[in-house]
Amino acid sequence: MLEKKKSDDVSLEEDNPPAPTEKKPKPRILGTADYMAPEVILAQDVNYMLDFWSLGVIGYEFLTGNLPFNDDSPELIFKNIISKEIEWPPVGDEDGQVNATALDFLKKLIVRDQKERLGAKNGIQDIKDHPFFADVDWKNLIKEPVPWVPVGKDNDIGNFPKAATGVDTELAMIMEEESKPIVRLPQRPARSKVLLK
Repeated sequence: MLEKKKSDDVSLEEDNPPAPTEKKPKPRILGTADYMAPEVILAQDVNYMLDFWSLGVIGYEFLTGNLPFNDDSPELIFKNIISKEIEWPPVGDEDGQVNATALDFLKKLIVRDQKERLGAKNGIQDIKDHPFFADVDWKNLIKEPVPWVPVGKDNDIGNFPKAATGVDTELAMIMEEESKPIVRLPQRPARSKVLLK
């Protein structure tokens, strides 16, 4: 008969001791901590709803000048995202205040339970239908001139179509200063359509 050993000793009672457990790799979190949805941090199933969370955080930042969960380290930011109560700005027309419709929009986006977040029922349509966007003509938005075009290195706007910029980038580019010559951008090759069989 085998003698039973102390708990910290290897058991001799089993013919086949269990194999050492394999360590599962920790899930990696990639992205900017302040904008991450709780489901990403908690390694839950994710879908497009995480983008609606981030939209809410960006909206909060735009309207208040602050991030709702900011802290000194990514770990503290993650902790805040999971559990911190948000300090919502007051409603009103004074500095530091937001209008009631904007606040409602943010409060419906920055919801920890993604099943309750704005967009959970009808996707992007829920966002578009919110009163915050009441003045947006979604069907004709693409036809509207853009209020501002970001200019890249050397005043290059080649990645923006003429419809958005009002500038035909295939013909020429007008530089900021009148004394500078017109810069001709290389023509982009036409994209060919390939049919896969």
